[in-house]
Order: sequence, then structure tokens, then C-alpha cells
Amino acid sequence: MFGKARAKGLAYSVGSYAGCGTHESAWDMSGQVNHDTAPQLFDIIARELKAVLDGKITDEEIEAAKSFMLGRHQMGGQTVSQTASFYTGRYFADEFIYDYEKVPDSIKKVSRDRIISTAREFFEANTWVLAAVSNGDREEIIDLGSRLTKLFSDE
Repeated sequence: MFGKARAKGLAYSVGSYAGCGTHESAWDMSGQVNHDTAPQLFDIIARELKAVLDGKITDEEIEAAKSFMLGRHQMGGQTVSQTASFYTGRYFADEFIYDYEKVPDSIKKVSRDRIISTAREFFEANTWVLAAVSNGDREEIIDLGSRLTKLFSDE
């Protein structure tokens, strides 16, 4: 998404985060965008998410995502603080200790079917929010949200 948005000059940044806690999982997207280009950015986001939900993911996209995650994993262990965060993230919830050395294999084993089913699970849960820090008006935010609403099963 970021590459497509950036190539068109639509956003300063677009990012995402996925994580899980003891009782929840999260898939967050964030970005910095001007008011005049926000609708186009949201259209790209909606189109890309719909493609995942419809199973239209190329092998190149999957390999690029795996490469990104492997790099993120390797970069995430460069400081003592990062390493401590890796191990304590789950430990304090249920005393589970991740094996740092096994993470690359886990990333490499991610399949197209797993990506699609996980994405669908998030959308079928229909638990989401759109938050904006903006000097725009409420109607603008509602319009942007409507571009995503159609992706959810109950809406």
C-alpha cells in the first residue's frame, strides 16, 4: 500500500502493525496524509484489503511481505531493550518464552491460505475503529470510514 500511495504522492507515510495479547489481536494501519489526497489513499487501502480478502495475492507480494517481516525481526533485536521486549511481551501473560531462533522459520512457513483466512477472521469479527487527528470536519472522517465499511461482513 505504501509504495502505491507514495508513488502517487498521496501520503507522507503509511504503515501497519499486527500483534496479539492475552485476550486480543490487532491489525492496525496508520498514515499521514493531506485532506485533499485522503480519499484517494483510502480507496487504495480499501482496494488492497479487498484483494487480500478475495484471495488475490501474488507470490511476489507474499515473498515481499515475508522479506519485510524477516528484516523487521532481525532489526528488532539490535538493542538490549528490543531483545527484552521480544522475550517479555508474552512471558508476563502466561510465562511462555518465544524462541528467537525459530521466528524466521515461522515467517517462511506462512502460506497464502493462512494470510487470507487470518485477514478474513479480522474482518468477520467486525470490530474496528477509524480514528483521525485532524482539523477537518466530522463529515470528512465519516466519508473516509465509509470507504472501509463495505469490507466488513455485517455492514
